[in-house]
Amino acid sequence: MQKKGRNRVCFFRDISGADFEEGDLEKLISRLQHASMPTIQALVAVVNTNDSYDRGRSRNLAQLASKFGAELDMPENIQHALKMAAQVHDIGKAVVPGRILGKTEELTETEVEAIRAHPEAGAKIVETAGQTENLLAAVLHHHENWDGTGYPDKLKGSEIPYLARVLRVLDAYEAMVSDRPYREALSHDAAIAELQEKAGTEFDPELIVSFTACLDRLPDQRTVPTA
Repeated sequence: MQKKGRNRVCFFRDISGADFEEGDLEKLISRLQHASMPTIQALVAVVNTNDSYDRGRSRNLAQLASKFGAELDMPENIQHALKMAAQVHDIGKAVVPGRILGKTEELTETEVEAIRAHPEAGAKIVETAGQTENLLAAVLHHHENWDGTGYPDKLKGSEIPYLARVLRVLDAYEAMVSDRPYREALSHDAAIAELQEKAGTEFDPELIVSFTACLDRLPDQRTVPTA
């Protein structure tokens, strides 16, 4: 256990490298009651040690979120919530066993369900830090699809919170242009083509137009920084 100043106690010695089984979410939440956001962010780094291809992703996504939020002319507080969501949206993977996160073979149905539980777990974890509704909604719904086929609540179209829709696009693009255990990174053009192909099914079509235009105006963002 590490103490990080007043009222900031990190339980990462127990968490790091551990496989979480059913029921550990409540135990983790109880440990993180009244945790600060820096504590939550530090937990993200621990989670990423179990998910090798996610290392550095939260930092890369935060940079992309800052650029896109400014391009969309979001109010400053909403931009901040988007940037924070980009950093912590996968925090719920803390309760997914590392053997699943690091698996390169096809996942079983049970393993897929374990991973699909991470948005709800993440929202509960982030809620312990007393965060805004915008941030919580983005974390909870960042895997919803525009056509209603996503999870956890199968929200459709404008039912999906705005920041969740934005994060869905950013997360998908950054994942496409990054190496994965099962494929090499796509080029910028190939990633944009895939986003455009899935506009109206997985993604808010208006946001795809805005995001493409944003990257056209910001060519330095076409290649996500290497972690």
